[in-house]
Amino acid sequence: MFIPNFLKTGLYQLHQTVGVPEDQLRFLLCVLAAYPIGLLFRSIPGTTTKHLFCVITGIWIGNFLVSYQWIHTLIGSLVVYFALLFFGPKARYFTLVFAMTYIGCLHIYRQWTDYLGWTFDVTMQMMIVIQKLTIIGFNYYDGTDNKKPTEDQKQHALKQLPGVIEFLGWIYMPTNFAMGPMFEFVEYLKVARGEVPKSNILQALKVLLVSLICLGINQVGSLYYPVDLMRQDEFLNQNPITIYFSCLLIAFVARFKYYFGFKVAEGAALMGGLGYTGKDETTKQEKWDGMNNMDILAFEMSQSFRDSSLAWNKKTSLWLRRLVYDRLPAPYNLQVVYLFSAIWHGFYPGYYMFFFPIGILSGVNRTIHNTLRPRAIAMGSTVKQIYDVLGWFTTLALRDYYILSFCLLEFSASMRLYASVYYCGHVVSLFAWVFFSLGILKPVRKIVTITETTKTFIKQE
Repeated sequence: MFIPNFLKTGLYQLHQTVGVPEDQLRFLLCVLAAYPIGLLFRSIPGTTTKHLFCVITGIWIGNFLVSYQWIHTLIGSLVVYFALLFFGPKARYFTLVFAMTYIGCLHIYRQWTDYLGWTFDVTMQMMIVIQKLTIIGFNYYDGTDNKKPTEDQKQHALKQLPGVIEFLGWIYMPTNFAMGPMFEFVEYLKVARGEVPKSNILQALKVLLVSLICLGINQVGSLYYPVDLMRQDEFLNQNPITIYFSCLLIAFVARFKYYFGFKVAEGAALMGGLGYTGKDETTKQEKWDGMNNMDILAFEMSQSFRDSSLAWNKKTSLWLRRLVYDRLPAPYNLQVVYLFSAIWHGFYPGYYMFFFPIGILSGVNRTIHNTLRPRAIAMGSTVKQIYDVLGWFTTLALRDYYILSFCLLEFSASMRLYASVYYCGHVVSLFAWVFFSLGILKPVRKIVTITETTKTFIKQE
């Protein structure tokens, strides 16, 4: 596919000048170019013309980013589409298994050929495409055969399968093909039909500014606290307390790389018209929070693993909720969500060393919420504030402890690091799981406050 020579030459010269790998420069160029592309997309007349623009431009971006590997996105998309076309919504389980197997094979191939490497290939784009390919079969089912859809499922249900050009336009939407986030087909169709306002340019630029600030924090912070520091013998031979708190700083700095990705993609989506959620009932101002993929402040200040999960990669969490959590019975749905999330990320041991403990601790967190929190509330505002601070610190200390394996990816490197701090996070987690599993503290069902005596009683039912 045609790529202008001046673009190839310019990228090579920039690579020689700044020392950044050429594939990373290509990626950065694509995510920034998504902003003017989004403006151009919205100015194109005609719905069908918009679909064709998305297909052509998205495929060109794929080819520019990863060369011929973009073909994987087309193969996977066409298999899913024709399975649903020929067999209807009954094919949703086949498309789910096919799509997850496809991304799994790509992850395995990447690990085999570029272990622990960060060279860009089609895997990132395919991870976003896979979210769309797994959910559309269930959207189709919700609009046809599902007798008891939830209100959320009704909003995204499809009464018929879209045309192939519409479908591929959704898959290749150029503002977000490079790195997401995922959005539902009905959301894309509203934008393509011109059913949303066009006054969100300033909001998109604000989000872009936030993303660039995050990138700057990551780049500067990584000079002092890089992830590879956790692999060095000199670092691991320090005092365990020094190692632990240094690792918290490393995890904090590393997060800002993801914050940049989440926010720059959100801004591009807004520029393309995605994310409109109506008008505020009080102020009557337009709301553009539908593509908010990361609530940075909520994540950093979260007081539970559930709060952290809800604030991080929100669109992927929403995909997992709609695909798995809302369709399976508790308590298995939570564990299956973490399993799907781990497979979607890949097969490096570090992912599973993070997701499975966090899945278990989320259940512990739920028990604490039902047992300790009502008692803290009943004991007055001061105790409640102390409880909130302890909840924030405990969440930060344990969450970031397990995030370290997510950063390192390797089993051996992660275990060396955990051994250097005497597996303190695992010990605390095991103790909490055993203690709250014994049922010593019973859930509080009702709090009755007697104001005239300024006493609070806890009543169990």
